Amino acid sequence: MIPYEAPPRPVENALLDDWVGKGFLRPLDRALALFLLEQEGEAHPLLVVAAALTSFLVGQGHTCLDLQSIPDTPGPAGFLRANSLEALLSALRHDVLTAPEGPAPLALVEDHRPRLYLKRYYRHEQTILRNITERLHDHGAAAGDTTGDAVRVRAVLDRLFRNPSPDWARIACALAIRNRFSVITGGPGTGKTTTVVRVLAALCLLEKSRVEARTHPGPLRIRLAAPTGKAATRLQDSIMEQLPSLPEEVREFIPRTVSTVHRLLRMHRSGLSRYTPQDSLPADLVVIDEASMMDVELTARLMDALPEHGRLILLGDKDQLSSVESGSVLADICLRAEEGHYTPDTVQWLREATGEQVPTLMADAGGAPLDQAITMLRFSYRFSTEGGIGRPAEAIRRGAIREIPAESGEEFRRLHVNSPGAEPFREVLRCAGEPLHFMEEKRPTGSSPEGFDQWARDVLRRYNRYRLLCVLREGPWGVIRINEAVRAALERDGLVPPGQEWYPGRPVMVTRNDYRLDLMNGDIGVALQQPAGLYVAFEGGADRDVRWILPGRLQAVETVFAMTVHKSQGSEFDHVVLVMPDRDIPVLTREVVYTGITRARKEVTLVESHPALVDLAASRSMQRSGGLGLLLH
Repeated sequence: MIPYEAPPRPVENALLDDWVGKGFLRPLDRALALFLLEQEGEAHPLLVVAAALTSFLVGQGHTCLDLQSIPDTPGPAGFLRANSLEALLSALRHDVLTAPEGPAPLALVEDHRPRLYLKRYYRHEQTILRNITERLHDHGAAAGDTTGDAVRVRAVLDRLFRNPSPDWARIACALAIRNRFSVITGGPGTGKTTTVVRVLAALCLLEKSRVEARTHPGPLRIRLAAPTGKAATRLQDSIMEQLPSLPEEVREFIPRTVSTVHRLLRMHRSGLSRYTPQDSLPADLVVIDEASMMDVELTARLMDALPEHGRLILLGDKDQLSSVESGSVLADICLRAEEGHYTPDTVQWLREATGEQVPTLMADAGGAPLDQAITMLRFSYRFSTEGGIGRPAEAIRRGAIREIPAESGEEFRRLHVNSPGAEPFREVLRCAGEPLHFMEEKRPTGSSPEGFDQWARDVLRRYNRYRLLCVLREGPWGVIRINEAVRAALERDGLVPPGQEWYPGRPVMVTRNDYRLDLMNGDIGVALQQPAGLYVAFEGGADRDVRWILPGRLQAVETVFAMTVHKSQGSEFDHVVLVMPDRDIPVLTREVVYTGITRARKEVTLVESHPALVDLAASRSMQRSGGLGLLLH
C-alpha cells in the first residue's frame, strides 16, 4: 500500500498555482504537470508533482531528480520528501508516462541511485554514455590504425617534447593518441592548448607515415571548436602562435581556423544538428576547447554527429563553472581525474610510449576504462601556488578556507565596501571607463580603413585589460546595476553623453548567435565613431579583418563594462574585479569564485560587503543531479 491518499484534482491545481506563485515552480513546470494529467487522468499525484519538480530542476542546471537526494526546500520538494522512497518509486512506475524506452515523456531509472528524468535529458545522457563507451572499447584504434603502438608513439613524442620528467603534457599526448576519446584537463596556465597542438602534430606525423606506407588514403581531417566565439578566437590565436615550433612537414595539416560548436555542427534554431549518425560530420579528429561550458544536450549532439572512426578530444578546467544549461558534463567525466586511477596495463604502456613513470599513488588495478583516457595537467606556468593569484585560486579550488589570504597583496586585493556608492568602489567603476580616454587619444587622424581597423583592435584590447565580473545579474551588486553605475560615473566625468543608448566607446557583448551577421554568443565589440557614422567594431580573429556593423543591425547585445562570471568563461583579462553579492545565495559556490579569479592574468580585486561569503563559497561545491558521473565510473 502507498502511504498517501490522493487529493481531489482541484487541490492539485491549487497546490501547483500556489507553488508557482511562491517561486517553487515555473509556469512551464506547472504546464507539464497539467499535460500529464490530461494524458493520464489517473496518474498518481506524486508522479505529477515529481515531474513538475524535475522540470524545475532542469531549469536550475540538473538533468534529473535524484530520488534519494530531493532538495531540502518547501513546496513540491517537501511534498515528495514526506513520502518514503518505496512509496515514491511505486507511484512513479507508470508504463505510459515513465518507461525509459518508448514514447513516454518521462524516464524512471531504478538502479543504485533511482532518478526521474524528462525523457530528452535521459536520451542525451545515454547518447553520451554510449559514444564514450564505444570509443574506449579498444583503446580507440580504428580498423588498421597503428597509432597506439608504443614504439612509434615514443619516437614521435621524442621529436615534439624535450621537457624533463615528470611531464604530464607528454602523458596527456600519449593517452590522446591511444584513445578515440580523451580528455585533457587542468587549471589556467597548465598548457592545455599547448599540449593539444602537440597531440595534433603527433597524430599528423603518425598519419603521414601511414600514408607513405600506403595504408591510409590521406591526411587527417581535423576540426577545432569551442562553445563561444571568444573561446574559439583564443584557441585559434594560440594555435597560430605555436605553429612555428612544430615540425615543418606537419604545419600545413594543422587547421588555422576554429569555429563555435554550433557552427561546426551547423545547428538549427530548433536545436538539431545538420549531422546525424547516418550522415556524420566529415572529420577524423575533433577537438573541443573550454569543454566545461558544454551542456548535456550540445555534447550529445556533438557525439551523435561524429563518424564511428572519429576521435574526440575535450579540453577544459574541470573545476570551473559548468554550463548555464543543464548538465556538468566535463566535471562528471573528470570525477576521478585528480587521483589518476591508471591500471597496470596503462602504466606499462605509458612507460614504453613516453619514458615517464606514473606516480605509484595514481596507479589502480581497478581503474575504469574512462580513467585511462583522462590526464590532468598539474603545473601552472601562469600562477604560482605560493602567492599572487595562484594561492587564493588553488585554496578556493580545494575548499581550503584557512589558506585563502585574508589581507591584500600586490596581485590579490580584497576591497571591503558597504555599498556600491562607497568612494573606494567609485574608483573601481571609473577604472572601467579608462578605455574611453584611450579611444580618444588614439583616434586616427586620417581616413584610411586600415587605420580605423587598427584603432578598433587597440581599443578592444584595451577593454580586455580590465573587467568587472559579477556573480549575479540583478540586485545592487549584479551586472545590470553595476553597468548602470559605471555609465553614471562616466557621465559625471563627461566621457559619455547622457540619455543615449549608443555612444562612442560603448562595449557590448553578443548574447545570442547571429549567423546572419556571423556573430556568436560571447563576441565582444565596441561602438566607435567613423567618418560615415557610429559603427560597432568586432575583431575577426587571426585571419580576419575587423567587422564594422551598424548598431541597428544588432539584435541581441548588452553593455559589458561588467559581465557575469558565467559569461566570462573562455575569456581572460589582465585585471579582474570580482564583485561578490551582498548575501548568501545557492549559486555562490567555490566554482563561481574560482572561475572569476582565474579569468585574471595579472591582478584580482575582490569586492565584498560581507567577507565571510568568500569562505562560505569556498566551503561548498556546485552539485548537479545527473547520471553521467554514476554511470561512467
